[in-house]
Amino acid sequence: AVVSTLCAISSGINAEYGYVELVKKNSQLEEKLLEQDGRHEEQKQKFENSIMKLTNKLIQQRKRSEELEQANTRAVRDCRLAVRLLQCASPASNSHSAKFHQSNKLSFLFGDANNRPISSND
Repeated sequence: AVVSTLCAISSGINAEYGYVELVKKNSQLEEKLLEQDGRHEEQKQKFENSIMKLTNKLIQQRKRSEELEQANTRAVRDCRLAVRLLQCASPASNSHSAKFHQSNKLSFLFGDANNRPISSND
């Protein structure tokens, strides 16, 4: 009976020791988990800041592109108007040959722009 009592006590001590070890291991794992969570939150914040900066740059570049497109449209319209004015003011405009030659040059330089009517949308 003494042996069985000693075995029971020994078994209880081992169980208590095992429980203490499990609690300690659980605590260590919780600390590691909290550290990893903190690092992930920092990375998440960095990524969100990067995304915000890139989005702002994209918006700025889109606005700049629209401005350049508008400037290009105005330049094309001004060139077409200049071609029309040059055609009207040409001293050789009475000569059929000079007019034909000038028209071919302008068609080559500006495509068909000199033959198109100028509108406010150009």
